[in-house]
Amino acid sequence: MTGQAAHHYLVFETAGGCCGIAWNSVGITRFQLPTKSATATERILLRQIPDAKPGAPTPEVADAVAAVRRYFEGKETDFSMFKLDLGEPDPFFERVYEAARRPRSACSRWRAFTSSRHGRHSNLSGFKGGKASGEQEG
Repeated sequence: MTGQAAHHYLVFETAGGCCGIAWNSVGITRFQLPTKSATATERILLRQIPDAKPGAPTPEVADAVAAVRRYFEGKETDFSMFKLDLGEPDPFFERVYEAARRPRSACSRWRAFTSSRHGRHSNLSGFKGGKASGEQEG
């Protein structure tokens, strides 16, 4: 990520839980997958970007938030138009970002990613209602 660029962040609700997004003047720098609470999401974001400040989203970030909400409502969503500032991610995360930005369903992205990573399809049968079986509410 750009070293001296000021970072801002926003925590927002989706059908999947509380997500977070961070950005600077170059582009989106971080996205936090859903957690159970806004506090947890904010804590994770600030662990990665401690100097970030809460901020009103730019028009592009607002569009990204709307796209994330659509995604977690189960709608096919294309994230490829959003400008990112990822600095120098390692090769594993470059593949994750590339796969996630393709306009395909979540299941087909997950299957393609896990197949290439593990050489086979992962067994997702232990997941029910978005939680791993045995995971407790709380």
